[in-house]
Amino acid sequence: MVMSIWRKLLLRFLKGLLVLLLLFTASTAVARQNIGRPDTIKGWLAKSGLYDKTVDTIIDNAPKEEGSLPLDQVELRKIANTVFSPQVLQNIFENLLDGTYHWLQGKVDKPDFRLDLTAVIESFKSETTNFLRQRFASLPNCPGRQIPEDTNPFTITCKPRGFDIEKELQNFNNELSKQEQLAKPVITADNLQPPGKPPVFETEGAKTFPAVYKFVNWAPFVFGLVSILLAWAILKVAEDTRHGLKTLGKIFASAAILVLINIVVQKLGMNFTLKNLAAMQGDQSKAAQELAVPLMKIIINDIARWNAYFVVTYGAIAAGIFGYLWKTKPAKK
Repeated sequence: MVMSIWRKLLLRFLKGLLVLLLLFTASTAVARQNIGRPDTIKGWLAKSGLYDKTVDTIIDNAPKEEGSLPLDQVELRKIANTVFSPQVLQNIFENLLDGTYHWLQGKVDKPDFRLDLTAVIESFKSETTNFLRQRFASLPNCPGRQIPEDTNPFTITCKPRGFDIEKELQNFNNELSKQEQLAKPVITADNLQPPGKPPVFETEGAKTFPAVYKFVNWAPFVFGLVSILLAWAILKVAEDTRHGLKTLGKIFASAAILVLINIVVQKLGMNFTLKNLAAMQGDQSKAAQELAVPLMKIIINDIARWNAYFVVTYGAIAAGIFGYLWKTKPAKK
């Protein structure tokens, strides 16, 4: 009698533990498949259209401050889109990803990406200067010796006599080089940092990323192996093989249902987040809607697709067990 009670308690414990391990196996395997590989993230970014929208979104949502570039002018917008083309942006992001994953994978001590934007920035400055030079040349002469109050090369309305546009353009280039976005033409892990804060990869949180990455890569195999051992233990602890198989069938069916619920919860969570973003006001929320929302949808759909594989796999195992039990059911006497 006492042995029977202990057997039941142990079996109940093993059942609950196996359900948890099956869920952990599914979740870590999905994480490994999606964030464990840089190519997956590269695919998300390319499919989301982020590279095609980034420049226009930044221009549309940039604060209009005194002395800042009037990037909303049609010609400057064209220059920015040409110089920072989708292909250039894709190369930048993928270089950043590759260097970061080299670090996560333990190949290097710190991310080894090197984003040399010198040629791109110089091209932007050159194209902008040429535009301003052509714009000035097309202006009418100022009446008499009149000098406009505003000699900004972007907004000046006439050509003053003796006005040195080349000197003005040189001053413009010097000021442009001082702007925060263009002051660091070469970006590495050592200088990638928010204003007034330490480099991103030197923060305490960032230092844990390689360990987390290693865990995500190994966890599915560890959880999967332990799950197999637990399934074997349940067969041994159960009263007989049929009872053990019936228990395993219920466990796999429960795991399939829980993973399915997880998919639904993730979808609902995404819809809730999208509604909140749509209701928010301001430039940052608008930029998030334009850039982040398409990317979020792709990520959630990919995660749901991989979770669905586990729903099907666990469900098929449960169906196979119950089918076997039904087929081998002892005949009634």
